[in-house]
Amino acid sequence: MKRCAQCGKRKFFLYENTDICYSCHEANIEAERLSKEKRERFAEETAIAETEKLYQHMREIYAHTELQFKSCTLADARTAVQAVDEFVAIIEQTPSNPHLLRRILQDCQSSNYPGKWYHDLFGYITLDSQNNVYLSDLIARQRDVQKRAQELIDHSETYSTMISSLTEIGFPILDMSQTEQKSYDVFPLNVTNITARSSVARLSSFIVIDLETTGLSPVNAEIIQIAAVQFTNFSTVKCFSTFVKPRKGLNPSAQRVNGITEQDVETAPYIEQVIPALDELLGAGLPIVGHNLTFDANFLLTNGSRAMWEITRGLKKTKCYDTLELARKTYGWCAEFKLDYLCRDILHIIREDSHKASSDALATGLLFHDICRRRIGPAVPDLET
Repeated sequence: MKRCAQCGKRKFFLYENTDICYSCHEANIEAERLSKEKRERFAEETAIAETEKLYQHMREIYAHTELQFKSCTLADARTAVQAVDEFVAIIEQTPSNPHLLRRILQDCQSSNYPGKWYHDLFGYITLDSQNNVYLSDLIARQRDVQKRAQELIDHSETYSTMISSLTEIGFPILDMSQTEQKSYDVFPLNVTNITARSSVARLSSFIVIDLETTGLSPVNAEIIQIAAVQFTNFSTVKCFSTFVKPRKGLNPSAQRVNGITEQDVETAPYIEQVIPALDELLGAGLPIVGHNLTFDANFLLTNGSRAMWEITRGLKKTKCYDTLELARKTYGWCAEFKLDYLCRDILHIIREDSHKASSDALATGLLFHDICRRRIGPAVPDLET
């Protein structure tokens, strides 16, 4: 009998041209089988572990795409645009990664809607006939988020360009010896509605007024910033803008809202030094527009604006339009009607300088254009940006 080269024992050899016995040959086959199973099990465990990492990464990315459009910043929107691309790239791998499909389904629960499951992060998910995640549904949802985020970015950048390109007009600042402090009694302001029959020609040129103040009472609070932006054919022409020095100092609570500092108003003129220049602009006969225009009108009256006194008393036939009141009639679906909210919800603009008078005036003018377009129709021209 031959000696086995593997175990060293003398045995019968059932296989020709070999130097190992039958027992060792069978043992080698079993060892190879076990080794293959071990390799496959290891590969499976590795794939599952890597899938888990990928899945958790996908969840982290998705969190950046869940934009709160009513409160997000421009940085959030830019992050979302990039995150959607990365999320979709991962989702598109799932047909060739059954582990990822199964992992997504692990976090799904049955819902009351036929053919839909509810995922704790992605919301409702449709399954195909093989009970796999219907990927195009998830991708379409993310692309919609990306489109909205990009729209916010584009509109906000256009708005920022418009702000920086506003042409500020010079105006005379009276010497204190030439001024006197005046005050008119608050008087109801008649505002005009806009209907489908309103004349576009009479609405396309107007002046938007906005004030920043130290408080809400026109009797006790003071004006600290004025902006008046003139529009022609719904496009900006010029801007009257100035800080105003308060005699009672700045209100800390108002400062937190408008961000105006002592340094901003330290060398600014007093209100009576600039009211005549503003009156010249307001008295030109163009329609006057404002968001909560009554608030601004009352402050101008108590600070001696002759033009506003003539307008409220009907001595001038100047039309006044309040975008706050018009917005309530036009955007009935909105949850609120503050200017900053309407900028995001209607104009798709994120303003990082809100509560600055010139910014608020420009935004109000853009909102007024949108209101006219919706209430009158296609006769209102598109904005030239």
